[in-house]
Amino acid sequence: VAAVVDALRTDLVSQVNFAAAAYVQCPPTLDYEAFKLLALASTVSPPEEQGTDFAKALALGLSLFRSSRPSRKVMILVTDGEDQERGWPEALKPIASREVTVFTVGVGAPGGAPIPIRIGSGATAGWKQDAQGRMVTSRLDEETLARIAAVGGGQYYRLDDAAGIAPMVDILRGYERRQLA
Repeated sequence: VAAVVDALRTDLVSQVNFAAAAYVQCPPTLDYEAFKLLALASTVSPPEEQGTDFAKALALGLSLFRSSRPSRKVMILVTDGEDQERGWPEALKPIASREVTVFTVGVGAPGGAPIPIRIGSGATAGWKQDAQGRMVTSRLDEETLARIAAVGGGQYYRLDDAAGIAPMVDILRGYERRQLA
């Protein structure tokens, strides 16, 4: 996330965190250092918040775009691709009508893996558990992420390391630039 933001020095950026619910982690800003601090402060959702709903995240993300701006609008969905609610096809319709391009970035293992809980230093402090104390696993659903990107007019990228999203950053740099500050 920080690498993408560092490459886009004339754009408003914001962050929506989501699982079963969606909330604004960082409102639209040109203060990239504040954005990165808030991004680093993101945490794993609590055990009582099970499931993922892309539709809520997409709708909230769309609400952050200023409708009067003629500049190019981009939404980047960073996720494992598991969406229990499956409401994303309907949620993409208003996004397309507002000419917002949706890129997807897949994080995780296709075969599934436990979700680490990180402490401030980045070390693993344990593994996410559900309300019953069972370890929660995450499986990378590349098919869904590729479909979302295709419908959203963007592309899907798998994040193995920061170099994995370099082609996306190059595409974003090529978009028409508009000095905002």
